[in-house]
Amino acid sequence: MEKLLKQDAFFAKWLEIKGLGAIILGGLIGEIGDIHAFDNVESLIKYAGFNLYSYQSGKYKGQHKVSKRGSRQLRRVCYLAAVSLSSNGRMLAQWRAHYRDGLKKPGMVAMANLAKKFLRCVYGAWKNGQVLNPGLVAKTPKSEENKQ
Repeated sequence: MEKLLKQDAFFAKWLEIKGLGAIILGGLIGEIGDIHAFDNVESLIKYAGFNLYSYQSGKYKGQHKVSKRGSRQLRRVCYLAAVSLSSNGRMLAQWRAHYRDGLKKPGMVAMANLAKKFLRCVYGAWKNGQVLNPGLVAKTPKSEENKQ
């Protein structure tokens, strides 16, 4: 698989990103297919099953949960990418700290948010024909100081 990805000049550059291997990249390409088939990032997120839903009845409003109505394999690949890219100072490490420490999200909720963020970044870069830029993805989230 790595040989095939290296033959494509566009995706060969993506393989140079630390933490993004041939299996993850191949899974993304295989599951997404033609990125131009998706009009916007929200349609890709819905296709992956990362969109939220909640049960409501009258005055009752339930918790928000991931719908899981999309591609199970794409969700899995995005989750694996989030785990890989959020460890050891890689490009999503600051976002993981933001979700876990700043927003106090539980482990799996933080990882689902990271996977969704990764999918958004992949959509933007791939749709515009650019390489996924770790510097832009790793930008520190707005801190409490910036909000005041």
